[in-house]
Amino acid sequence: MKNQNGAALVVVLSMLAMSLILGLSGMQSSLIDERLAGNYRAASLAQMGAERAVAEAWGEGGNLLSSDDFGDVLSLSALSGYTWQNFSNLVGVSPDACEGEINCHFYLLKEEENFYIVTMGAVDYGRAAVSEIIFVKIDLGGGGGPESPFSDGVVGCEGVVVNGGGNIDSRVRTLSENADVSLTGGTYVEGDVLATGAVYTSGSGGVGGDIRANNDVLVNASVAYGGGVFTKGNVFLNNTAQFSGGVNADGNVEFNNGATLGGNLSAGGDVTFANTGAYVEGSVKAAGNIYNNYDSWKETSSFAGGGVSSGTHSAVSPVPTSECDAVSLPTVIEQFSMPSNGNITVGNWPRVNATVTPDKITSFDQTWNVQEDVVLAESVNSSVLGFEGEVPVIRTGDLTLTNGEMNVSGGDVVLFVNGNLTLGSGGGLGLTIDSGSTLTIFVTGTTHILSSTQMSSIPQVTNGRPTFSLYSTKEDILPSQSGVTISGSARAAANVYAPFANVKVTAGGGLNGSARGKTVEVSGGGGITYDEALGEVDLGGGGGNGNGMPSIESWK
Repeated sequence: MKNQNGAALVVVLSMLAMSLILGLSGMQSSLIDERLAGNYRAASLAQMGAERAVAEAWGEGGNLLSSDDFGDVLSLSALSGYTWQNFSNLVGVSPDACEGEINCHFYLLKEEENFYIVTMGAVDYGRAAVSEIIFVKIDLGGGGGPESPFSDGVVGCEGVVVNGGGNIDSRVRTLSENADVSLTGGTYVEGDVLATGAVYTSGSGGVGGDIRANNDVLVNASVAYGGGVFTKGNVFLNNTAQFSGGVNADGNVEFNNGATLGGNLSAGGDVTFANTGAYVEGSVKAAGNIYNNYDSWKETSSFAGGGVSSGTHSAVSPVPTSECDAVSLPTVIEQFSMPSNGNITVGNWPRVNATVTPDKITSFDQTWNVQEDVVLAESVNSSVLGFEGEVPVIRTGDLTLTNGEMNVSGGDVVLFVNGNLTLGSGGGLGLTIDSGSTLTIFVTGTTHILSSTQMSSIPQVTNGRPTFSLYSTKEDILPSQSGVTISGSARAAANVYAPFANVKVTAGGGLNGSARGKTVEVSGGGGITYDEALGEVDLGGGGGNGNGMPSIESWK
């Protein structure tokens, strides 16, 4: 037998070495692929964070943005060279607008006469990935005509009180400094609540969007909230409310009951956990102290899923204030210098029904020896808010509809009631508007819309114009006064603009449209149904984007 001299061993070891090399190479390739996939995921999340920050800054159609929010200290060229650390620590940058492992901020920049939203995103505070910086150029809409006076369902310049049982399917907001919003009863607000003052909630009503305020937010309602809380003041959670979002407050935050937050909590003051049922799914960060009233047996960290820490707090952007009268209504009224047709009453025999066209008001006189249509009022051409050129305007003194029907037909009808307006105080069909026609009423006196006004089948917008818009210059001095009242079982399809009057919607049928007043009180069970198309109403004018509304011009 011949000596093998270990040749087989050498061959086997060589094959094992080659297999090992191939295996290690495959493992290394897999590790590289895994790292590449992880890096790609992190980069994608960071970029998504930057885009999320744009959405947070833009809000609902950019309507919360005003030129005062934009800083002009920096420039586009300077910001383009910023790192994540530079950008996230920038004076005036927003709080972290993202959650979990994703971080994102936005900065509002003004350069010359241009406005930009600048954002960056990151993962794990920039340790895993950082996005490219995003610049979004926007048009605030100020170059167009006057903004739509019906851009929100409920606007109480000096305050809003809602204590009815129906829904409000739009935003609720105030405009003047320190103007509060109070939500009680069973009303549910589907949109955001924007208060230039404080917000108070109680009863069984809730809010589907965010609560934003410049003063304290007091939550006593034990219901679900679809958003979060952002305030310049303190937050008091006094019941078992469940928020889908988080809380961002420049002041203190107190959990005085078992309220829960679905997002993060950031406070410029102290955070107090005074109930063991309180819980924050995200992180808790306070610039002040964090108090746990049960620290003898419950760890403070157990109140939050994302950790509890002390640290700096970025200031919350305030809810912008603005003038209540966006269209200078008294100046509009001054244009109506035509002679008056006097006081007009429809609904009493012999003139039970009336027809209103752009040119005149007529009524069939049932007197035995008349038995024909008679002209009650005629129009004179004049310039009118929201119309191009001069259009027919019918001027009256007091205008009263008791029983019967007042039918609007023939196109766009404009009435100037230099006195009191009363609609639907008796029986009959009340005010009706034919398809394709609209009614615009300017009133100087008190307005009452009563029970026989049943307009639920009438659309809120016709041919880009509010089907029924009511402008009132009535001025209320005392809170008990009401320059515009919608009451009884009325279901009016109306858009009320009364910047100097208290508007009260106490109708059981509610309101289809919008209400804007010095103050607004909604206490009827019918609530308010709002058509978003009202916010796109163009009152005329040139430049800008043509409708006075904010828009995005470019994104890079």
